[in-house]
Amino acid sequence: MTITDETLSSINVPFGKLDIETKLALHRAFYEGKEIQFKNQFTNDEWISINNKNTQHIGETKTKYRLKSTPLTDIVVPWEAIDPQWKWAARDFDGRVYLFEDKPFMRDEFWDSLKKFVCVSNVLKNFAPGSKSWDKSLIERPSSEKRSSEKGYYYD
Repeated sequence: MTITDETLSSINVPFGKLDIETKLALHRAFYEGKEIQFKNQFTNDEWISINNKNTQHIGETKTKYRLKSTPLTDIVVPWEAIDPQWKWAARDFDGRVYLFEDKPFMRDEFWDSLKKFVCVSNVLKNFAPGSKSWDKSLIERPSSEKRSSEKGYYYD
């Protein structure tokens, strides 16, 4: 089982009931500088971030710990700079982002299409690859009508 940030953010059981891989992943996230939260009977069941002001350390058996959740984001593509033939974008499991002519489909751990597609990860530098899981990363190019109401888009 692959333990992702999404998995660590959704933990809601005491530390003592977690499997060893999840416990280690929480510790690793903490030592990598990610924000860890805890809650127990003393926090009125509220999540509190671990920091230098409190002495909470990861490992109390009855305390719940999790990675502080952050909003998941879509891929941000500068569509105004992309030829109109490209209608879809998606990120594979390995993190590379592709543009597609037609709506792609999932195959194993990547997106595929029977029509043209191109990897843009090494070409475009002014886009954000998003933080959603790769299998939820598919986005469609905004239509002309939608773009006309959004700031910063050029019109076809």
